[in-house]
Amino acid sequence: KKSVRGNVPAVLRSDLDDEGQGFFADICEYKAAERESLERSGLLDRYEALRCFLAGTAGSGKSTTVRAGVHARRHRGVSEGGAVDEDACILAAPTGCASFQMKYGAATIHRTYGVPCGFCGPTKDQTSDSFMGRLNKMRRATMCVFDEFSMIGRQMLGKVVFRVNELLKPRDGVPFKGKDVVFAGDPKQAQPVCDEFLHKPG
Repeated sequence: KKSVRGNVPAVLRSDLDDEGQGFFADICEYKAAERESLERSGLLDRYEALRCFLAGTAGSGKSTTVRAGVHARRHRGVSEGGAVDEDACILAAPTGCASFQMKYGAATIHRTYGVPCGFCGPTKDQTSDSFMGRLNKMRRATMCVFDEFSMIGRQMLGKVVFRVNELLKPRDGVPFKGKDVVFAGDPKQAQPVCDEFLHKPG
């Protein structure tokens, strides 16, 4: 296995099973190829981006599966010795500990998307280095991954969507326009702090 970042081993499609794990990796590859084809034809607006929940209990291989999908997306079209597109994926988690466990350059949702713990309003200085950094990163990305989604509440996700819309300014209001989005985690684990679940029964 090749090393991708530091001493974190790369996870390949061949390292996954042919059921749930491999199915997820194959979906990600299929959508990446579809997106690239439409982009080459100037028809990226027609792309129906991936919206995926990757759920499973502890030890079921979610992290391994996510790493395989991220590795494949970042290495698309890369020949031996070629440059890897590290910006193809944005990885974020609700806490610093969870983002550290994700590896591959992940950070907290607050840092990645520029969302505060309190009120989240329009960015006053849209020429600042932090704003421009997030803007360029979001423009280059093709897939956004959120880990430990059980801890992501409706308010937090609302703030993320607000900030992404502020950055990308989609004309039709579709959040994460043209970006594949994956939520990974176990819905039965830690719940959101001072927030509501992403979904409610009934």
